Amino acid sequence: ALNDTQHAMFEEFYDHMHQYSYDVIFSHLDNESLMGSNETETILWGKTPDNLGYLFLETMELEDIGDNDKSKQHNLDELAKTLDSALDDLANIDGLVIDVRYNDGGDDFVGQYIIGRLIDAPLHVYSKQARLGNTRTALQEVHVEPSEKSKYLGPIVLLTSQGTSSAAETFAISVRARDNTTLIGESSAGGLSDMLPKTLPYGLTYTLSNEFYLTPDGELFEGTGIPVDLERPFFDDALFNDGIDRALEAALEHLQDQY
Repeated sequence: ALNDTQHAMFEEFYDHMHQYSYDVIFSHLDNESLMGSNETETILWGKTPDNLGYLFLETMELEDIGDNDKSKQHNLDELAKTLDSALDDLANIDGLVIDVRYNDGGDDFVGQYIIGRLIDAPLHVYSKQARLGNTRTALQEVHVEPSEKSKYLGPIVLLTSQGTSSAAETFAISVRARDNTTLIGESSAGGLSDMLPKTLPYGLTYTLSNEFYLTPDGELFEGTGIPVDLERPFFDDALFNDGIDRALEAALEHLQDQY
């Protein structure tokens, strides 16, 4: 086990490497660097010199995207305004990379809203049920309607990692159901289920992961993670020793091959 000093040194090292990975990622963008972000800098976007878009989603937690002190509706409005700005700045791009490699989840409805800005027809994104004794509840299909606001409908590469978890994984399943979409990186964490809260005598609380998220084709990725179409590591020696983000470079190359 690490002592307090070693633990503090590790945290400092990790934070430094985390920031360095951002520097490597954003070095792929044009001379203007980042074109935009929301106020909390949890959603960032830019464009490469080759006219490819990049959208970074750090979280699916609506309060972190917006403001903890504001209402849900206010924060949803802020999310809509952010995507309006991003899609306006990225208008006429030839392809889009969406990066959720650092995204550890939050609210499923946030991912569903974003998906609505990426489709032009209703989409069955996944199905859901819960454990009920030795059986399961009835399977409920989740469908997303296309937004009436501005949308991006071109080719997409979604970048995932072993750190992509929870609502970021339900988002990944949803993007995966979309046409003209490729997943690159690492399989996700494999923890999609919501938490079922329980209370023991004397007030002790605990939670159970009792839900099943299935793809439209009936595939279940709880515990195994959502697979990618093209495996590329993240947070590895190539990134930190050579400044090479192999997943992002593969994503840009894939999109360039589309036109």
